[in-house]
Amino acid sequence: MWGIDANGQSITDFNEISEKLKKYLGNKDIIQRRWDEVNTPKEIQEIVYRLRKQEKSILPWKKKRALKVAEKILVEYFKVTPQNQLIRKRLIDKLVNLFDENVENENMIDFNHFADLWLTILLPALDKKRQNRTPRSRKIFTIKDLRLKDIEITDEKLNWLHENCQYSDTLDELIASCIIAVKKPPVV
Repeated sequence: MWGIDANGQSITDFNEISEKLKKYLGNKDIIQRRWDEVNTPKEIQEIVYRLRKQEKSILPWKKKRALKVAEKILVEYFKVTPQNQLIRKRLIDKLVNLFDENVENENMIDFNHFADLWLTILLPALDKKRQNRTPRSRKIFTIKDLRLKDIEITDEKLNWLHENCQYSDTLDELIASCIIAVKKPPVV
């Protein structure tokens, strides 16, 4: 369950969403309208846009960090890939574009699943980095410490990432149900 309040803040806690709904629905000034009385497509488009902008922010910290590190590594990998390897550069560019949260992006990716895919690549690299540290080193390595040199990125891994992403044509396909409340315009 996921909600966005009037201030644009994401809420994932069921109790908090319930309390906000009770508070809002307890108001006596609520006017229920039929779908055709409201500019529904416009309202839904605005809500979907706000949801899409908040989608990464509600992920657990580990997944947010994995996406951030993965994007940084891919951008760096794109820069060091020779110009004559056009197929690899195109594939890297496609993967980098998947990190874009823009609603107009034709590839609506499931960031939660995408982060899981990246974690399957990043976590073994992190374990290897931890094993290779000097015995007396007290440095604690985390995902954010991973660099391009720590990860073996092959064409097979790039293809695997691209092929295993979960897509949706639009974000509203991912929404099972919703309650939409629109503020009443001020009377002039």
